[in-house]
Amino acid sequence: MTDRIQLSTKKQFLFSIFAILLTWFAIELIFHLLTLVGWLTYNIFTPSIYTQETVKYQLDRNGSPIFTDGRKVYRQPGVPVQLRDYNSEGFDPEDARRFNKDSTNYKQIGFFGDSYTEGLQVKRQQTFPRLIEQYHGSKSVKKEKMVCFNFGVGGTGTYHQYLRYLTVSKKTKLDHVVVGFLPQNDVLNNHSQLGKPFELPKAPYFLTAASKHAQDNIDNSIRLINKKHYWLRRTIGFSFLASGVYRLMKQLRMSGQQRKSNTWNIRQNWLAVYGEPLNDIWREAWQITELILLQFHRQVLADGAKFSLLLVADSLQIGDHSVLPSGLESDLDLSYPNRRLRSWAKEYNIDCVDSLPYFLNKKNELNYPYFSWHNDGHYSSVGHTTMAEFWHNKEK
Repeated sequence: MTDRIQLSTKKQFLFSIFAILLTWFAIELIFHLLTLVGWLTYNIFTPSIYTQETVKYQLDRNGSPIFTDGRKVYRQPGVPVQLRDYNSEGFDPEDARRFNKDSTNYKQIGFFGDSYTEGLQVKRQQTFPRLIEQYHGSKSVKKEKMVCFNFGVGGTGTYHQYLRYLTVSKKTKLDHVVVGFLPQNDVLNNHSQLGKPFELPKAPYFLTAASKHAQDNIDNSIRLINKKHYWLRRTIGFSFLASGVYRLMKQLRMSGQQRKSNTWNIRQNWLAVYGEPLNDIWREAWQITELILLQFHRQVLADGAKFSLLLVADSLQIGDHSVLPSGLESDLDLSYPNRRLRSWAKEYNIDCVDSLPYFLNKKNELNYPYFSWHNDGHYSSVGHTTMAEFWHNKEK
């Protein structure tokens, strides 16, 4: 029997340290992979180095929130991770290369909106603006070619999208501007008080024209935010293990349905959009929204382009009622925002197209969760395809 070799105390210590580090690395790698595939929720405790998110947040030349110089991701359990590139001006690099196509051969359409339009939950080619372009090219008998740009930015309101248009209009000549309006939260995001819990840092509002001093404060705040992200992307200054264990245990204890319900519990004020305004704040929010849309419409017409208001069917309107507290659904008028905006648009002779009836009809052919994900209300590829089909049928 061979005698066992007795290691020195120094070597035993070194091997112990090595074993601990190797174990730590393996556990870190597991949590990293679980985050990348979307099984663990991305949150403030997750270092950006693990998520591959490298974009910087800033405001563009007209004050609209954008993300630049890197990759942007969306983190939610059950939603496959997609990495979306943005250039130094917040544009998709491929879109930027297609700006200013020969206008005699190409019709340029710009789609503006929030997260439902941006579509970080699917590949860029699967977002409905790109699918609309593909449908036009493959099925249309018209000789005119079409280029569709996706200028959606998640978390923005209509005013921010208008400011973004002012920037875009200096970069490329659009023939048609489409504003994708999401009833669920776009009215709320247009009001400084209602939108406060959900706003992007230092994003401007319609009634608060920033002074030079305020703009300096905005720039300083954004620099601090990006400085923090810069540090996180280049170091593992704290271990992901502690937050990973906490998030994993929380994930195991909570079903997807409970997660969605908990999210709605902290967003109760969103539900006030589904019915006549309950107070002065909501009346003001609707007034601001309609004033912004009217200004947006007039500016686009002055620039020589067509303007369309596209009412984007949201997850609550198209069937995800199970996240609501018991008995609350009967108190809501889920089609109210659409009826109000259609009536308002008719008064001002604004082209308004409502996708909700088409989605509700299409829903009969599908199983839950219909057009979104089990744990998230944003459109899946089915939702984006349905929107593209709706637009293509409308254009026939």
